[in-house]
Amino acid sequence: MEKTMERKKYKVKRKISAYEIVIGCVLALYSFILIFLFGWAFLSSLRNHGAFRSDALAFPEGLKWKNYTDVFKTLKLSYIEGRSKVWVKLDTMFLNSLIYAGVGGLIQTFFTAAVAYCCARYKGFTSSLLRNVVIVTLIIPVVGTMPSLLDILHNMKLHDTWMGIFVQRVSFCTTYFLIFYAAFGAISWEYAESAFIDGASHSRVFFQIMLPLVKTLLITVFILLFVQYWNDYQNPWMLIPSMPTAARGLYHYLNDPISMGMNDENVPRQIAAGVIIFVPIFTIFVIFRDKIMGNLTEGGIKG
Repeated sequence: MEKTMERKKYKVKRKISAYEIVIGCVLALYSFILIFLFGWAFLSSLRNHGAFRSDALAFPEGLKWKNYTDVFKTLKLSYIEGRSKVWVKLDTMFLNSLIYAGVGGLIQTFFTAAVAYCCARYKGFTSSLLRNVVIVTLIIPVVGTMPSLLDILHNMKLHDTWMGIFVQRVSFCTTYFLIFYAAFGAISWEYAESAFIDGASHSRVFFQIMLPLVKTLLITVFILLFVQYWNDYQNPWMLIPSMPTAARGLYHYLNDPISMGMNDENVPRQIAAGVIIFVPIFTIFVIFRDKIMGNLTEGGIKG
């Protein structure tokens, strides 16, 4: 105990290099710019259009939430069902976004992890082939597949259905496959061997041992996919036109204000719409920030 105290007493502090100082200053400046932009956007969303046009950087006089209430009233989309026009409001768009991003992200995260685990732990021709297919698809850009995809979905009667979206999410040809592949490959196989001796099946080893060891990575990948699909407006526009998402509604709100009941581009109201769509993503980040910033892999045999 005395030796430890003496070491701490005479321990020399590590000098901070010039490189670390420069990087720290750049990151601090970048963080300040992001915080400033978010703050400016929120404050601007509380102003009226005339005051914003006169001085975009002025501080709002009082908290006026009219822009937010107007967004919930005016942000809506329509589609043709039979011979009638059906309107979809913002609350329904949020529900569609949760299904599209949440369920779709969950399906793709699971299947990516499952295929990566099989390729990492069960070596053979098939596993090597699947890994090489993923690498090739990541290297070669795939462009212009949407017409073929729409034709397939129409022929299978899956267009404009949630089932068609979920079937597409059963895929693993993404960068996350390589991350899961490395994570499962780094886990000691002694866990599985001990379970096999106790009579566990391969599926039980995967679900009860391997998946919990990469829990942090699973949550991180799911959140990244959720954010990606939440912000996606093009694919839902073409694949599920009668079930518009919040991102698609925001796109129309910014680019076609007349159809939303606005006579002109009311910028503060449009900023308020962007803040509303941003809140769910920000909330998820705040809740799971420790998981996102934590280690990607964890585990190992301790002696």
